Amino acid sequence: MIYLKFKQVSKTRYELVEKTGEYEPLTTPNRRGKIKIGLSDYTYVAQTEKQAPYNLSHNNKHITGLFYADISNPDFAYGDYKNDCLIFHTNFEIGDIEILVFPNRKPFKIQLFKDYMNTNFSEEIPNQETGKNPQAL
Repeated sequence: MIYLKFKQVSKTRYELVEKTGEYEPLTTPNRRGKIKIGLSDYTYVAQTEKQAPYNLSHNNKHITGLFYADISNPDFAYGDYKNDCLIFHTNFEIGDIEILVFPNRKPFKIQLFKDYMNTNFSEEIPNQETGKNPQAL
């Protein structure tokens, strides 16, 4: 599992501030050396009837839509990129997006999302309580 944390720097742009590992689609710097993602309300539908309220992009390339499976927890979403599962914790009030990347786990994204919602990964997520420190940028 790879943990990435982004902070809002403009209305639709977020800059990487913490990470526990490399994930090429999201940790590649732009031409200015910054690692940023874009989040827009554009809906991307690729041969499916799923509707995503947000679109995540990096260096002008679509990565995934953010799908909110549990309306009682609107801060949590999931998505996928190629064969990888992505789980999002969004806090738009303070401008944070946290992403958990599970390489080669796309077929299990719904189960991983449910497990995350039940906090089965709380010990693996870096925070001050567990004492795990991600690499600050």
